[in-house]
Amino acid sequence: MLSTFERVVAMRYLRPRRQEGKVSLIAGLGLAGIALGVATLLVVMAVLNGFRDQLVDRMIGFRGHLTVAAGPPGIAGFESLAGEIGAIEGVVRVRPVVERQVMVSSRGRLLVLIARGLPDDELARLTGAQVPDGGGGEGAPEIVISPRLAAKLGVVRGDALTLVTPTAGGKAGGKEGIQLAPRRGRFRIGALLEAAAGPRGESLLLMPLAAAQRMFGLPGRVSALEVEVADPARVEAWTAGIARLAGGGFKVRDWRQVNATLLVALEVERIATFIIVSLIVLVAALNIIASMVMLVKDKGRDIAILRTMGATRGMILRIFIFSGASVGVLGTAIGTLVGLSVAARVEDLGGAIAALGLGGGYSGEAEFFARLTSRLDGADVAVVVLTALALSFLATIYPSLRAASLDPVEALRYE
Repeated sequence: MLSTFERVVAMRYLRPRRQEGKVSLIAGLGLAGIALGVATLLVVMAVLNGFRDQLVDRMIGFRGHLTVAAGPPGIAGFESLAGEIGAIEGVVRVRPVVERQVMVSSRGRLLVLIARGLPDDELARLTGAQVPDGGGGEGAPEIVISPRLAAKLGVVRGDALTLVTPTAGGKAGGKEGIQLAPRRGRFRIGALLEAAAGPRGESLLLMPLAAAQRMFGLPGRVSALEVEVADPARVEAWTAGIARLAGGGFKVRDWRQVNATLLVALEVERIATFIIVSLIVLVAALNIIASMVMLVKDKGRDIAILRTMGATRGMILRIFIFSGASVGVLGTAIGTLVGLSVAARVEDLGGAIAALGLGGGYSGEAEFFARLTSRLDGADVAVVVLTALALSFLATIYPSLRAASLDPVEALRYE
């Protein structure tokens, strides 16, 4: 701990006299550099967290946090299995799904799309649209697509589309085998909603589950059960239990496993960005070293007098460490306040950029990249602050050791 005498001397050294203007300038640059580095780090980490959250939402989309699948034949008797999974503590929702590829032709365009069949209540909940005629009522069943897909197909709400899909079944040439017999289904566009975009807005369409079962030849079966849990960040806590409950004939995968490559890339990018931006703080710490070395040189006579009056090497060491570290602490405090303030309003900054037309020009899946969002994480703030304080403290060690090792006789010889 510092004594009162050591604190008083250190604080006087922090208020340099007129002839020590160069020392004050370099110390000020170090303080400004640390404040800028800390603020930049906090804003960058908050924006990266916000970007990751957006990307995870897009990756999950309409899909659950866990998927229970049984291969192409589908899952028979899925109601009972869904009930057993839904009874597990922490499971919020179990959704039966039929998902297959389909081809659609419109205005000379042939597209391959992903068709997802959902129960009527789930379809209404996810899209906010009431989609009737899902179970075989009068008229063609209705489907939900995004406005971007409708523009690509050249259709509007109320138009009809014919979907074609190859379905395994029958015999090939009178012999036992598999014949790809195309199935056709006519559907009417019931809604154009951005909510239907999900992670693949230009290649995804939603339809009632019963209509999808008829279309793809899966009576009483579904492709998979999608499970939503209370905490997606801890989804692995439910994976093993659901896999045991489903049995060996089922494959259980969570959203982390499905998107493992992208998640690893995001984490590597996050670490690399932190290291690169931390160089700003490192450069500022070098300014602290330079200012401290100059301060020790200018205060050589004062150090010698303090030593002759009884000050120990340890006292001199602590005085200069406190002087240098104070610059780092003050810079870190200023940078933290500025960084937190900017990070909390980064969405407004993104709106200003969009208003100036600097973030526009995006469409389709790239649109969300143009929207700045942020999320402050307490752990990130702690790491940034501790890193800045550690670099500031380390920057004071060499000049302080040099001051403590100064010989009073040599310092006063030419005075």
